Amino acid sequence: AFAYDDNTTSAGDFSLILPLGTYAVSVCPKATDLLVAQEFTNVSVTGTTSLGTLVLVAGVELHGTVLNASGQPAAGVDVDVLHATTGVQIPTCNDNTNASGVYSVVVPTGTWDVRFQRTAAGGPAGVDLHDNVVVSGTTLLDGQLPPHASGNSYGGPIGDGGSR
Repeated sequence: AFAYDDNTTSAGDFSLILPLGTYAVSVCPKATDLLVAQEFTNVSVTGTTSLGTLVLVAGVELHGTVLNASGQPAAGVDVDVLHATTGVQIPTCNDNTNASGVYSVVVPTGTWDVRFQRTAAGGPAGVDLHDNVVVSGTTLLDGQLPPHASGNSYGGPIGDGGSR
């Protein structure tokens, strides 16, 4: 559900009016705050509901540029960051590349698998996976989508969903 006026106050408080139901709540801090996003699933709203105090952990910037198979900037590529051991995805907000192929996400320090994935109607259209990326501070990681045998405009093979 779209929640109007869902930003926090200067004190960090927020309040929403929602229909009764079960929701996934995403907390997306400003990138300049260098705080890691959080997601809460199965939040049941049966009346006035408090999530309590939500503490966001400090993070660092992971950024770079993603190119298509021809070496041109790839816009709209989804950037996913996964725990290198468990494969659990780390929440990131606004994680698609811009028109220049540039992305920037805030992640906790650690060792991550980073997946650049361009999708097309009907399924994945290209994946570039970087395993065991050590992030201990601001980290630059560029990517390049693989070529497609037929040379589609997505820069990657259709049906290649990666290993995760």
